[in-house]
Amino acid sequence: MFFVFLVLAGIVFWFSARNRSDTFQTADRGKSESVSVVETVGTNEIEQPAEVNTRNNTSIVRNSEFRSVQDVDTMQIAREADALMDVPLHPWRRRLMDNMAKESLTEMVRHFANFDDMQLAQTSISAIDSSSACAEFNNLVVTRLARVRKVLAIGRKNPQPVIKELRDVLIDSLKDWPDAFKKYMEDYAKGIMTSSEPTPHSYCQDSCLAASYLLAELGDYEALPILAYQYRIHNIRSRPAFSSPVPPAITFYAMHRLVSSYPRDRLSEEAGTVLDDYLKMSESLRETEQIEVTTWDSTHSESDPRLSIDEKGREVLQWQQTMTMPLYPTKFKDGTIMQDGNGLKSKKMDEMFAKLDEFVKLVYPEGAAQLESRN
Repeated sequence: MFFVFLVLAGIVFWFSARNRSDTFQTADRGKSESVSVVETVGTNEIEQPAEVNTRNNTSIVRNSEFRSVQDVDTMQIAREADALMDVPLHPWRRRLMDNMAKESLTEMVRHFANFDDMQLAQTSISAIDSSSACAEFNNLVVTRLARVRKVLAIGRKNPQPVIKELRDVLIDSLKDWPDAFKKYMEDYAKGIMTSSEPTPHSYCQDSCLAASYLLAELGDYEALPILAYQYRIHNIRSRPAFSSPVPPAITFYAMHRLVSSYPRDRLSEEAGTVLDDYLKMSESLRETEQIEVTTWDSTHSESDPRLSIDEKGREVLQWQQTMTMPLYPTKFKDGTIMQDGNGLKSKKMDEMFAKLDEFVKLVYPEGAAQLESRN
């Protein structure tokens, strides 16, 4: 009996010693691994040991000297992987991102009408008149174009090269617009309304829309006479009807954005007086709405309908990088519209534009000479 007791006691002692040894080895391993991780943070030797917290599956490395933190939440990684299984990167989005990554700035501003971008933007908008003359619809479209987001981001850091490219594409598209519009009307009369690529008509429309918006947001005052020309050529009351490539309310508000911030030290006394008169009139205008959107290189866009269906989709949206963009209003403060869905301008907007145009002609007496000569 005594012999059996000795055997059992020996077995218990052996297991206890083994467990203690494993604990020390694990601690030494953890200490070694922690120090090696910390050493990658700074170039100097780290005296403070790392703190490893595994309670919530989180490894946190703290360096009190350099205040650097490495926080890897394995549970969060698992949640992201699970959500992306349900809402993966869409092949159309991947193709758009790949195409944009290969484009130069010159190519990018000439591709605003490309279907890989434009179709995704247009089809993401519902419950709104989607005609090319509808200001509300086109206001949303221009903010949802990935190329517009990328060009805007580039231009905010270095505006001058971007402005030059945008002004060129705006002028070229306005030059081509009369012929493109005539061809569109002829095809419309024949019932030809589909194509597998941008038509000259849609190319001019989309290029002018994006360029007008971007030039205003990048502060290109020299674009004012071009925008004034774009507004003036819109006349749907004429026979045959001739519309501008951009809804007049958008062109008008782009001009308003530029004129409202025009440098006073560059104005004559007469031009300053006219500007004051316009700004008084413009008190009836609403301000822009600053909207938060995903960046062009985000894997998912906030306009992706899959992201609003369930919780996993909303989680995916929260992980995307974002930027802010202004959304132009289409109504005055009193609720009256600036134009209707067919492009018919309100009397109030036309009166305000007349004062704007007076200002532009004083500051830029040569006007948009390269365009005016075509009329």
